[in-house]
Amino acid sequence: MSDRDPNFASSFPYRSLFYLTLVFYILAEFAIPAFFPESVPFHYFIPRAFLRDPYVSGTLLGAFVAYWIVLRPKRSELLTVFLLGLAGEYFLAKLRLRYLDFMSLKVTLFYLGSGLGLSALGMLAYRAWRNPQERSTLWPTLVMASLLPAWQILAYFAPNITTTFEESRQITTQTIDCALYYADGLLGFQPSFLVGRLILGWSPIEFLFTVIYIYIAFFMALTALRAFLYPSRNIAPPLLMFFVILLVGASVNNIWTPAIGVQVFLGDLYPFGQPPALSDPTFLLTAPLMENLSTIPSLHASWVLACYWSLAAHKDWWRPAMGVIFIATLISTLSIGGHYLIDLMVAVPFTLGCYAICVPWKSPWRLPQVGSLLFGWGSTAFYLCLLKYSPASLIGHGAALWSSLILTVALSWWLKLYLDRSYLQNSLPEPAVPSEEEVPETKLETPGTL
Repeated sequence: MSDRDPNFASSFPYRSLFYLTLVFYILAEFAIPAFFPESVPFHYFIPRAFLRDPYVSGTLLGAFVAYWIVLRPKRSELLTVFLLGLAGEYFLAKLRLRYLDFMSLKVTLFYLGSGLGLSALGMLAYRAWRNPQERSTLWPTLVMASLLPAWQILAYFAPNITTTFEESRQITTQTIDCALYYADGLLGFQPSFLVGRLILGWSPIEFLFTVIYIYIAFFMALTALRAFLYPSRNIAPPLLMFFVILLVGASVNNIWTPAIGVQVFLGDLYPFGQPPALSDPTFLLTAPLMENLSTIPSLHASWVLACYWSLAAHKDWWRPAMGVIFIATLISTLSIGGHYLIDLMVAVPFTLGCYAICVPWKSPWRLPQVGSLLFGWGSTAFYLCLLKYSPASLIGHGAALWSSLILTVALSWWLKLYLDRSYLQNSLPEPAVPSEEEVPETKLETPGTL
């Protein structure tokens, strides 16, 4: 990455992002526990959330890569950070095995990266403190590398920011899995069962797609690093997109349209059993109020689509690679039974609305941006209301439902491309018109007479 933009760190708004994150952490760690009981299943204090969430490990592994790529440290310094990181990995693995009931030695493999990331962030902070002449680069890099781990931990607190006091005292919730499962079945088969049988029947492939599913946060961190190094190529800043998707998705969808996923819904029947026929999509399941509820739209699909879309102007190998990761993430999301196919479809217009918000707004507001926002979030709200409040209308209308979903996805993708073209055309510098003083005076010669 030797061709990174000159003065790349100076364009990163690290102060405003740092203060924004600080405000949300004060809400999460102090304000929310003051108003809500500690027994709220959504609320895990920061140390526990850090240990429980494997996605935090992926973002911290990305922080280590950011330290390595941006600073290009000497071998001795890099070796020191690496050894301290390995010691941190061992210490954190022991803590997880001791305090987390579901943890095993095999599961700890999906948490690798925490120690390396903490060691790299510590070295960044140390160098910024010791070397004032490097702070103009080190401070933005430190904030950029630590934002995604911080926001991932905030995912544990986001639902409480919008829930009510009465809702916080409930220990169960009603999920719309029957409506989602029925909607998928209107295709004539269950897509999650089909994909699950293909992937989960062979252990190496299952392990590979599980790694892709869990380490989506690592790919998000690499996308943020890419945008950080090449700010002139960015249309919608990926870090801002991740934050909007997290706040809107985790806060609203977990409360409005919660689900538990087909794997939990059907248990041992998934994926090798016979998918049961469901005749009543209006039935609401009563499920424990968990912090890992599934949602529609799928946040996994939204995040990885945000990674791909935010690199539209990066015309090199990284964007096709992210396209492959995008497809692999969709397959892995279906194969583990965490989401239904309709969750992934609705994620496209939802991400379009988030994208439209994050593209820098200009005055006057441009029609492509407003239209993309209204269509994206309007379509998302339509499907959520349909599944939440009128699932009976799905009966006998499978062709209409899936035709509208395919059309919505196609229009969302077209609007995104149209928005990109509009933004790039309006962002091109206007050709300079020379002033009268700059125009050289031309003297006309009068031809002589014979």
